[in-house]
Order: sequence, then structure tokens, then C-alpha cells
Amino acid sequence: MAVQSAIRNSQSAFVGFFALILFTLRRQWRTRSLGLVSFALLILMTAAVGIVTHVQQAWRLETRKAWMADPLTPRGAVRMTFQAYATDRLPLYQMIPGSGVTFAIKSIPIGAYQYLLLTEPAQAFRDEFAFVNFSRWVIYSLYLTFLLPLFTLAFASGALGAEREGRTLIWLVTRPLPRWAVYVAKFLGVLPWCVAVAMIGFVCLCLAGGVQGRQALAVYAASVAIGSVALAALFH
Repeated sequence: MAVQSAIRNSQSAFVGFFALILFTLRRQWRTRSLGLVSFALLILMTAAVGIVTHVQQAWRLETRKAWMADPLTPRGAVRMTFQAYATDRLPLYQMIPGSGVTFAIKSIPIGAYQYLLLTEPAQAFRDEFAFVNFSRWVIYSLYLTFLLPLFTLAFASGALGAEREGRTLIWLVTRPLPRWAVYVAKFLGVLPWCVAVAMIGFVCLCLAGGVQGRQALAVYAASVAIGSVALAALFH
């Protein structure tokens, strides 16, 4: 009798463990206010990345805009793209009178600048610069440090937080399951939501980034998935 009772208890605990996982997975469908804020921020950031990518083309070196030192203007500086600077202004600087040594020293950086911005062999460098620039501002500064933690916080904190807010946490821990099993079941139930939302947000930002975004999607997808699991465990 004791053996049969132990078997029944173990079977009921096993069934209860998976039932708790399914219950948590289904319960997270009811997104809380923090989840809605996260999705609203994702839409806003995706639109901003799309505008910068397809309208301003600001990720590439030749289309970046900056204040350039310009002795040919009264104010001494002009705001223009790097491409226009190399095409229109640098040849004029080479015509400024000066000694042979001054002209040679001045021509070295100007020639290198023209080579990077105007020549076909430097196209690979310009493409890599666009990818690194996109990664720096969108992947690292925007997504990994802000949106990804916010997404995982919105869902992972609700696994046990919702039980506490609903005053059902005491009822949950008094079930015939050890506390570590309750914790693991709740985590496994909320984990698919965290990973799915994190990857959806990442894919949206990358697709809005054009060529650089698609390259970043292939490079960083696995890291983002692993990071979402780690942050989900932290916030859970």
C-alpha cells in the first residue's frame, strides 16, 4: 500500500508539474500594461530605424552628415555629407597655394579620404562600416541594452508576480509539488513568450534596417535568443 501510494503521489506530482507549465503558458496570453508599453515602443523604434535607413541612409559612411572644417566659407564650417565633401570640397583644398612640403603633407590624408569614399575597391570597407554603424546604434545601444530587457521583464516578472498580485501564491506553494518544481514549471511556462517576443522585436528592427539589418539578423540571432533566456531567468 505504501509503495502504491508513493507511485500515485509521484504520478500526480508529474502531471501537476506539466499542468502548471501549460497553465502559465496560457495565462501569459493576457498581456499586462508593461507588455503593451513594450510593443508600443517597438513600433515607434522600428519606424525610426526605417526612416533613418530608407530616407536618410545614415548608416553608410558616404551618406553621413557632419560639420566639416571649410576655409572656403566665411564661417569656416559647412554641414554636408561625407560623399559631397570628398567630391566637391577636397579637390578644392588640393588647389590651395602652398609650398611643396605643405602640399605633400596635405595631400596624404586627402588622398586616403578620397580613396575610401570614392573608389570602387573601398566598397567593401564602406559596406562593413555601414554594418558596424548599424550594429552599434541599433543592436547594441537600442535593442540589447533597452528593448530586450524590457520585453523579457514584461513577461518573466509576471510568472510569479501575477500570482502574488492575485493573492494565489500561497495556494500555489501549498500544492503537492516542491518549491523548486513550482519555480521551474513557472519559468518553463513563461520562457516561450520571452523568447518569442524578443525574437519578433529583433526581426522587426533588422528588417527595418535594410541590407545592414538583414546582415545583423544572421549574425546576432543566436546571441539574442540566448540573451533572452538569460534575462528571463534573471527577471523570473
